[in-house]
Amino acid sequence: MNNTFLYKMLRWLCVIVAVVFLFRFGSEEDKQTAASFEQLDDALSSNADMTVLAQGDADKLLSLYGLNAADYASFKLLYPTDFMSVEEILLIEMNDETQAESIRSAIQARLDGQKKFFDGYGSDGQFDTLCDRSHIEVRGNFVIFVVGCDAAWQAYNDAV
Repeated sequence: MNNTFLYKMLRWLCVIVAVVFLFRFGSEEDKQTAASFEQLDDALSSNADMTVLAQGDADKLLSLYGLNAADYASFKLLYPTDFMSVEEILLIEMNDETQAESIRSAIQARLDGQKKFFDGYGSDGQFDTLCDRSHIEVRGNFVIFVVGCDAAWQAYNDAV
């Protein structure tokens, strides 16, 4: 009888540990960073190929993503200088984490639009780059979107 009680307690303990683990470590949205916007901006800028990218302003953010720069703490937009290029970087520091879903939706709409535009132009690999080398991540108060800029994506991951 003592062993039965012990086994029941161990089973419940395992269930509780599993639930806590899933809630704590199971979501990508729970990732945090100790890095500042300036540190992330520096990491991205120093590893981005500025021969194919231009610095975007609030108007460009609005035209490409439909996002109002005044709604966010900070942003960094690097967009392609050639309309047949797909390399792009967007880093947004949110005022609070409730903004993440609307930003993610705007980024996904931009990505889907680019995929639709480049579908069929496979000779230069733009469509494949959009599909295989694009990253969207929410980490703490930051949302990042990187397409095709592998060195900048790696630098961001090293910085966070």
